[in-house]
Order: sequence, then structure tokens, then C-alpha cells
Amino acid sequence: NIPLPPETVILGEIGLTGEVRPVSGIEKRIKEGVRQGYRHFFLPGIQADQIEVPGAQITALNKILDLYSLISQPI
Repeated sequence: NIPLPPETVILGEIGLTGEVRPVSGIEKRIKEGVRQGYRHFFLPGIQADQIEVPGAQITALNKILDLYSLISQPI
């Protein structure tokens, strides 16, 4: 029951133990998201360190449970 901040996108695949796994074409997806007005992106930790897209605020997400603590803080 915690809403995501506006203009937020979460990218990744969730494993059975809650880990957030990388997905293909992530930079292209972020660029398209920025083009459509999204600004905040939660990405798998391994990919978050490698990607830098102008206009995108990128936050690493290793486990899906980490999302609760991240969205309870202002972005």
C-alpha cells in the first residue's frame, strides 16, 4: 500500500528469492522512458552502475525488498 513516486519506472526481472536480475536493452528502455517524461528509474544493481542517461535519475535495486526502504525516502 505504498505508492511509487510519480515519474518512476522499475526495470528488471525478479527471481524466486527476490533478487532483481538484469534485462536486455535496458539503456534503450531508459531513453524511451525519459522521452515519455519518466525521470526516476530503479534498475538491477549490476546494471545501474554501468548506465548513465541524461535526464534519468538511476537507483540500484538488488532485492525487491530494498524497494520499500528506498521509496519511503524522498527521491
